[in-house]
Amino acid sequence: MDLFDIIEKRQGRILDKWQDRVLSTYSPDAYRLFKHKKDPFANPVGSTLKKGLESLLDLLLGEGDVREKAVELLEDSMKVRAVQDFSPSNAVGFLFELKGVIREQVGKDLSNLEERPDWSALDSKIDAIALAGFDVFMECRERLNRIRVNEVRNLSYKAMKRANLVCDLSEIPDDPDGETVN
Repeated sequence: MDLFDIIEKRQGRILDKWQDRVLSTYSPDAYRLFKHKKDPFANPVGSTLKKGLESLLDLLLGEGDVREKAVELLEDSMKVRAVQDFSPSNAVGFLFELKGVIREQVGKDLSNLEERPDWSALDSKIDAIALAGFDVFMECRERLNRIRVNEVRNLSYKAMKRANLVCDLSEIPDDPDGETVN
């Protein structure tokens, strides 16, 4: 039995503790709502985060490179966190919390291991997931900022048009003498 086998054995507890840590980044009222409302329509944020955490833990226990698949799995969770008032470090920091949760939850079983646990392999996978999370979060924030800039530009244009401060380009003369050139 290796470290990843023990993690898989305790996957339910690890997921519960990790979810608690993620939800603790929200206000106490939001925490209660996200934690206890099970209906995905009444609690889309909590449901999205829970599904995302489950998928990420499954990915961590799988074989191979996790970064590419993590980008896909983190998309919904990072969209949620990008529209909220999180700094990039706080938005992505929950991914690093998994290291501490795993160490707490598997520490009891480590005496049963024949060899030393491969913490570096685990840490490398979690770090790769967190880096992917940062990339996805920043992409979501950039998309959100483009939407905001476009909205301000459109509102400004509409206000200028209502005030008759916008003219049709066909009315502007091409000739410096003031004559329209066709």
